[in-house]
Amino acid sequence: AALLNLVKAISPRTDTDATLNRFAWPSLATHANDEIRQHVRTADPVTEIWDQVRFLSVLARKKFAALRAAIFAFAVYVSASVATLVVAIIQGL
Repeated sequence: AALLNLVKAISPRTDTDATLNRFAWPSLATHANDEIRQHVRTADPVTEIWDQVRFLSVLARKKFAALRAAIFAFAVYVSASVATLVVAIIQGL
């Protein structure tokens, strides 16, 4: 669980929905230049900015939640390992 959550937290997100946004590089990478130029002429940049702010906020919340879970799982793992070691030492005496 710790490793899976750590991977979720630090892995880059390159996926995007089908919506073109001039401020989202994954979106720009999947659309043709002519399509981007047409979009820039017609789309409201303020709306696009706030869409990107919202997307990044949600992404940050998910990544911090995954990191928090990874840290907790790692702490449990270390605690269980120390407890197992202590029990093994006591049993050996």
